[in-house]
Amino acid sequence: MFYNCHMVKRKYKIEGMFCSACESHVEKAAKKGKGVVDVTVNLLTNMMEVTFERQIDDESLIEVVKKAGYKATVFEDDYSKRKALRKK
Repeated sequence: MFYNCHMVKRKYKIEGMFCSACESHVEKAAKKGKGVVDVTVNLLTNMMEVTFERQIDDESLIEVVKKAGYKATVFEDDYSKRKALRKK
């Protein structure tokens, strides 16, 4: 799949997945999110990586996953937190 420079990737922590069917269900639901181009869900790490068009709409994506029966939160690793602190 071709991505132009205006694509944005974001990671989310997913709660409530227990099997590969759950993984597939979350992925299918997330693909319905606003501006979503691609979704990869990993059951072992309970993570989801989403590629968006230029605009990012975390709230609507989190709501779509919630309606599917799972909890999604934006994942912020230590590097992202340190980078945000340096900007301040």
